[in-house]
Formats: sequence, C-alpha cells, structure tokens
Amino acid sequence: PGESNTTHNSVGEVLFFVPSYWSLFEFYSDNIDFERDYSTYITAAEPSGKAEAKLILINDLSIPGTIWVQHYKSIGFLNVLLDAIDKATGNTTVKDQLKYEMMVCRALYYYKLLQYFSPYKNNQEGIPVYTGVQGPFAGLATPRSSQKEVFAFILEQLTEAANATTNPDVDYNIFFNKTYMNNLLAQVYWYKAESGAAEASDYGNARKYAALAIQETTMPASLADYIKAMNGEFPGYIVYQRWGGYSGFNEQTYGQPWGMTPFTPHAAPGLLSIFDPNDIRYQAYIQPDQTIVRPLNDWPKSFTAAYNLFKPEEAYLINIEATMKDNAGGSATTARQLLNAFRHKRGINTDYTGNDLQQEIINERRREFCFQQDIRWIDMKRYGLGTTRSNLHIYNKTFNVTVAPNGYQFALPVPVDEELKLNPKMTPNPSWTEIIF
Repeated sequence: PGESNTTHNSVGEVLFFVPSYWSLFEFYSDNIDFERDYSTYITAAEPSGKAEAKLILINDLSIPGTIWVQHYKSIGFLNVLLDAIDKATGNTTVKDQLKYEMMVCRALYYYKLLQYFSPYKNNQEGIPVYTGVQGPFAGLATPRSSQKEVFAFILEQLTEAANATTNPDVDYNIFFNKTYMNNLLAQVYWYKAESGAAEASDYGNARKYAALAIQETTMPASLADYIKAMNGEFPGYIVYQRWGGYSGFNEQTYGQPWGMTPFTPHAAPGLLSIFDPNDIRYQAYIQPDQTIVRPLNDWPKSFTAAYNLFKPEEAYLINIEATMKDNAGGSATTARQLLNAFRHKRGINTDYTGNDLQQEIINERRREFCFQQDIRWIDMKRYGLGTTRSNLHIYNKTFNVTVAPNGYQFALPVPVDEELKLNPKMTPNPSWTEIIF
C-alpha cells in the first residue's frame, strides 16, 4: 500500500490485476443486465465502442493476450531473481524475505494463469510451467504441464513459504504474509477440489487453511463498516488492497459517475432475485432503480478501480463449502451453522433452512463477490454455470450469445503471435473465432 511505481523498465506493468482485466471478467460474468444496457456501453464508448462490443459478445482476444504475456513476463523476471538469490551472498534473513516474497508472487501468477487458460475438467490441458533462466527465451518450446503438475508446483511453493521460520519484514513484504499465504492455499485447494486434478484430500486442506486465514481477522457486520472495509478503512480487516485511479471508459465496467461518459448499468435479474433487501451488500451496490454503483468513500480513497486481494470472506466461504464436502471431519450441519452466522453479518436475520445447501453456498458467494475482480467468472467456471445474451443489435448485425456450462469460453484464448507462433509445443484453446465488425 502506498506504492507509486508499479512498472519495471524491462518487464513493464507488474501488477497482478489491472482495470482492463476487471472489465473482461465483469463483462463475461452474469451480474450485469447486458441485454438491457449493451447499447449504452457501445454508444458511450464511441468512437472506440467496438472494444466494448467484443466484451459484451464474449469475444475479446486482446485482453487475454495481455494477461498471458504480462503474467509470463513477470514469471520470467521472478525466475531470474530467484535463480540469482540462491547464488548471492549476504544476510540470510534478508535473502529469505526476498525469496519467499517472490515465490508466493510467482505462485499467484501461475494460479491465475491456470484459472484463466486451462479447461477446468481436463487434467492434461494445464499451462506451461518453466522455472529455468537458460536460453534465448525460457518459455520457448515448452508444452502444457498437466493440471496436477501445475497445482503441485503452486502448492509446493506456497507451502514452503508458509512453513518458513524466517519472519517477514513488515516494511517490505506483502505476499510473504501468513494470513495471505493461508488464504491463497485455501483458494488453491478449493479450486483444485472440483478440477481435473481433484484429490480426496483437497477439501480437508481447503478447510484447514481457510480456518487459519480467518482466525485473526475481523469482518464487518454493518453497512457502514462494510463500505469502510471495501475502501481500506476498517480496523482488523486483514486484506491486501490495491488502488487504481479514475481511468478510461474501456477500463470501467460500471459505477463511473463522473467524467465524459458517466453511466450506471443495471444489475441482472438473476442477481437481484437472490438478494434480501436488508442485505448490506444489496444496499451498498444496488440503487433503487436497480442500477449499480461501487460503494465509495469520500476522498482520498474514492477510487473506482480499487480491489481487494485475499479477502477474509473468501476464506470464510471456502471454509463453509469445504466443511460440507470434507468427508474426513466435515458435516452439512456445521456448514449450515457457519453459513447462517455469515448471513447474520450481512444484515439477513433469517436462517437458511432449505434443502439445497450447495446452491445456497453458490448464491452466497454471488452476493458476497458481485462486482469484485474475477471472482464470479471463476465461480461460473468452477460450478458449471452458463449464461445467454439474446437479440443484441450491434453494428447492423444481430447476435445471440450462449455460454454453455463448462463451455469453451471458460478457457481464454491463448495469444497466437505472442505464444502459439513462437512455441511449437503449445496447443490452443479451441473454438475461439474472432468477430470482425
């Protein structure tokens, strides 16, 4: 927090997440009523409205290419530094603090690449993993590793860092942080548990690390505190928060009330249908006319592109699902109790008493993480949820978009020029065909 330099002169942008990524995953999920608002986006974004049209049609090939290239560039940079630090002389504690910071950061990049570009149920179609620094280009002629191999590498790196006896430097380390590492370990095991690489122990491990990630954090339980937590002003809320400024239209999916192209899109009917009006998240995001705004504080932290990483709520909800599905010590009864306790923190005074606890957990995740980074899109991928957009009249053509459960759109297109043409062992994600207006 407070950093001003987010680029490196040989790597470029080194942030894990930037506003254009947020736009893509928000456009590709099902929380905004695009059938109602699509023309507003395109008209407001003119003369560059074709970029928004492709996002609405779930057909953007540019942003996935940027994600792929920038993540792997950062991984390559970290590979070089990690190779060098093992050979370097100097203070052992400082070396460990640097090493573990970079290991966790690299694991996070690989985890997001796996989520974005690997078909979820296909173990053989993982992503390339390379840690070497030899040769003209470390990634050249590198095939996909299996999902099992990628998960193993990520978990090995995170576990080593989490078990380190070296203490972090609180003035330097961000990712080398016990709470964040436990939160990320819980996420990785949770995501792995339904993937092509799933193992019986995954939910037990997800539950273990989720419990560790939330044991010292305080979660907001009122509307005022919820908005404070979203904007970095709630004490005891352990989360990594990154702030973006006011940026261009094509980097803002919703909630841009100022500037040359102000607009407020509407929440999707399916999202509205699962909210209780007393829910503090509904009150924070949804206006009386069912339009969306991001809950902002006043200056200096009224950022339209702020996001939170390692949210304690992620660990809490992972713990609920893992408790329900962990065959070695979990129970649906305990999971229900945990879910109802969480509902009460969000202003819902009634308990969930229905029979479909799994669906209610999915609904609770949708309520909690709507309009936040890539989380809903990842959930749609993980739970096998689809979406449709019909009768979109764009540039004198009519489009109907169908994203089937487990459809090809949940494995983003691998860039052609930057990867497939350079790496003869890499295979594309199928079925992507660019729409040309």
